[in-house]
Amino acid sequence: MSNTAMSTSKPSGKWSMLVLLFALTLCLAFSCDRKDKTDNIDLRLNRADSLMLNDVDKAAILLKQLKDTSLFNDEQKAHYALVSAVIEAKKTNNSNSDSLINIAADYYRAGDDATMKARAELAAGMVYAEQGEDDKAIKSYMEAEKLAKPLHDDNLLYHIYLNWGWLIRAEVPYEEAMKKYNEAGKYASRMKDTAKQLSVLDLEGWEYIYQGNTAKAQSTFDKAIETAEKRKDGTGGSTSRFYKGKAMAYWQDGDYKAAIASVNRAVSSDGDSTDRSLMAMKGRIFADLHQFDSARYYIEKGKSDEHYYQLASYYDDMASLERMTGNLKLALDYKDRYENYLDSANSEDREKNLMKIQRLYNYSSVLAERNKFETESHRKSVFIFCITSLCAVISAFVFLAYYRFRRRTAMQLMAKQELIDRNVRLLKDRNYELMMTRQRMHDKETMLSSDLNMKSEEVMRLREEQQKLRQKIFVMDEVIMKIQSLKAMNEAKKIKSAKDIALSEQELDNLLNSINLCYDNFADRLKARFSELTALDLYLCCLLKMGVDNQNICLLLRMNDSTMRKRKYRMKKQKMQLDDSFDTLDDFIKGF
Repeated sequence: MSNTAMSTSKPSGKWSMLVLLFALTLCLAFSCDRKDKTDNIDLRLNRADSLMLNDVDKAAILLKQLKDTSLFNDEQKAHYALVSAVIEAKKTNNSNSDSLINIAADYYRAGDDATMKARAELAAGMVYAEQGEDDKAIKSYMEAEKLAKPLHDDNLLYHIYLNWGWLIRAEVPYEEAMKKYNEAGKYASRMKDTAKQLSVLDLEGWEYIYQGNTAKAQSTFDKAIETAEKRKDGTGGSTSRFYKGKAMAYWQDGDYKAAIASVNRAVSSDGDSTDRSLMAMKGRIFADLHQFDSARYYIEKGKSDEHYYQLASYYDDMASLERMTGNLKLALDYKDRYENYLDSANSEDREKNLMKIQRLYNYSSVLAERNKFETESHRKSVFIFCITSLCAVISAFVFLAYYRFRRRTAMQLMAKQELIDRNVRLLKDRNYELMMTRQRMHDKETMLSSDLNMKSEEVMRLREEQQKLRQKIFVMDEVIMKIQSLKAMNEAKKIKSAKDIALSEQELDNLLNSINLCYDNFADRLKARFSELTALDLYLCCLLKMGVDNQNICLLLRMNDSTMRKRKYRMKKQKMQLDDSFDTLDDFIKGF
C-alpha cells in the first residue's frame, strides 16, 4: 500500500518541476521580448524625433507603426506625446496637439534633462504657433532659448531661432525677425549645413521684400543661388524658390522684363513639378505689361482648386485682368466669384476653429483650462458690462442730441415757411408786372426780328470769311507745317530724325495758339471745362483734334506708345470722366 503511494507521488513531483521550468522559460522569453519591444520603441521614437522638423511625412509613418502604447514607460509616453504633437500641428493643425504637448512639457520640466526640456519648449512653441496662439509660442521660444544656450547645441538653437523668426516675420519692427534669422544662419554656418543655410537665406530674402528693401532681397537671393549651385553633391537643392523671390523683388521695382526672366528661371529649375503660383505670378506680371493674352494664359495655367483661398486668388487676378482690358461686366462677375470663394474660405476657417475648440482639451488638462476659462469669463463679463454701460450712455447722448436737432429743425422749417409765404405774395405782384413787360417786349421783338434776320445773314457771311482766313493762317504756321510733313515721311526717316521731330516748348505754345485760332479757342475751352488737364494733356488733345495718328504723337511729344495709351485712359476715365457713349478719347476730342 505504501509502495503504491510512493510510486504515484514521484511522477507528480516530476510534473511539478516541469511546469515550474516551463513557467520560468515563459517569463524569461516574455521579459526578453518586452525588452526587445522597448528597445524597438525607443529606436522608432528617436528616428521619428530626428525627422519631425525636416520631413514630417516620414516621421508620421514611423509613429503610426507604434500602435500599442500600453507597453510604453513614462519617458516613452512623454517622448511619444512630444513627437506626436509636433507632427499633428505641422500636418493637420489638430487641436489635440495642445494636450499632447502639455503632457510632454510637464514630464520634462519635472526632470533634470536640460536638452529634453529645451526640445519640449521648442515643440510647444511650434504647436502654439501652428494654432495661432502667438503669445504662448513666444514664451515657449524664450524659455527654449534660455535652456539651450548653455548646452551649445547648434542644431537645437538653429531650429529655435528659425521658428521664432518665422513666427514674428510680419510684425513691426521687421528687424526683430531678421535678428532671429541671422542667429539661425550663424548656427547653420557653424554646422556647415548648406540646406539649413539656404532655408535661412530664403526667409531673409522674403523678409526684405516685406520691408520693401528690394535691393537687399536681390542680393540675398543671389547669395542663396550661388551657394546652392556650388554644392555638387546635391545638398543645395532646387534654386526655384530663390528665383521666385527675385521675380517678386523685380516686380515690386517695376522691372517686369527681369521679373519674367526670373520666373522662367524658377520654372526651369523646378523641372517637371512646376509651382502653379509661379504661373499665376507670371500672368499678373504680363497683365502689368498690358500683354493681356499672355496674362490670361498664365493665370489660367496657374489656377489651383486645392483650397478656397487659391480659387479666390485666381478669380481676383481674372477680375483685375478683365478690368484692365475694359470688360467691366466680366470683371464684376469674376469679382463676385472671388468674394464668394473668400467667404467660403473664411467659413471653412471658422468651422476649423470651432472643431479645434470642441476638441481642445483632454481629461489631463481639464482642471487647469477650466480655471483659466473662469478667469477669462469673469474678465469678459466685466468687459461686457462696461461696454453695455458705455453704449447706454452714448445712446442717451445720441437721443438728446437727436431731440434737440429735431426741435431746432422744426423751428427752422417754420421760419422758412413764413419766408416762403411772404415771397409768394411778392412773386404774384411781380408776375403781373412781368406780364405787362413781356407784352411790351413782344412788340419790340417783332420790330427787331426783321432787322436781326438781315444782320444774321451778314454775320454768317463774315464768319465764313473769317473761318477761311483762319484756315489759311493755320496751314501757313511753321509748327502745323512741321506736323503735317510727318505724313510724308517713311518710318526709317522718322526714327532717324526723332530728336528733330519732337516739338520744343516754344513750338508747343505756338501749337496751342494756332489750335485756339483755328478751332474757336479749342484748348482754352477744354481747359476751362476740365481743370485737371495738364499742359501735356492739352498738347495731346490738340494733336488729336488735328487728326494726328498715335505713332506721330509719340514722336512729337517724346513718349512711348504704352505711356501715351495710359495717359489717354487716365484723361478719359479720371480727369475728364467721360461716359461710355464715347468709345475713345479721340471721338470726344474731334466733336468738342
